[in-house]
Amino acid sequence: VLLLLFVAIPAAAGEFDQLRRDAMEIRTIQADFVQTKALKILKNPLVSTGRFFYQAPGTVRWEYFTPLQVVTIVNRGEVRRYTHTDDKGWVNDSSGSVQAMRVVMEKITGWLGGNFTDDEIFLATLEDGPPVVVTMTPKDEAMARFLERVEVIFGTQPGVVETVRLYEGPGTTTTITFKEAKLNLEIPKTRFKDVE
Repeated sequence: VLLLLFVAIPAAAGEFDQLRRDAMEIRTIQADFVQTKALKILKNPLVSTGRFFYQAPGTVRWEYFTPLQVVTIVNRGEVRRYTHTDDKGWVNDSSGSVQAMRVVMEKITGWLGGNFTDDEIFLATLEDGPPVVVTMTPKDEAMARFLERVEVIFGTQPGVVETVRLYEGPGTTTTITFKEAKLNLEIPKTRFKDVE
């Protein structure tokens, strides 16, 4: 596992202004992604692939293609998650984990909108790159027990996140790398309503 080591200092709000301005230019994002989860107990990481859709200010669709088919849709603060099974097709997941996911998705959509400061849960620090890296460290001890920090790494396109890396504890990381990002294309409204 590649660990990015640097000394981060709390960034003044003004240093985040350019990230906010860049994000304001983005109406939509469509990208493929690869998610890699490395665990100390596993010889090889777990790899998932999928597609991501974002429409400002906070509408998201995550589609996992492999190894499982899962779709999560965030629309107007409502989170819906569906899992595909061979015998039942798409099944709506109404478990408590979906509501917990709502908090995570709210944070992600906020970060996509360039909102890193004034967060009750995370303290933002900024490393002026290249690449530009925003590190979000939990303020709350309870959260810090299962999430050490989140790194949001920006690519060469202004305002576009290339990688999100979660450090979940010793030897456990989840890395999401976005590829072939397309900006400001029309996304059919049905993408954020229908599972198929």
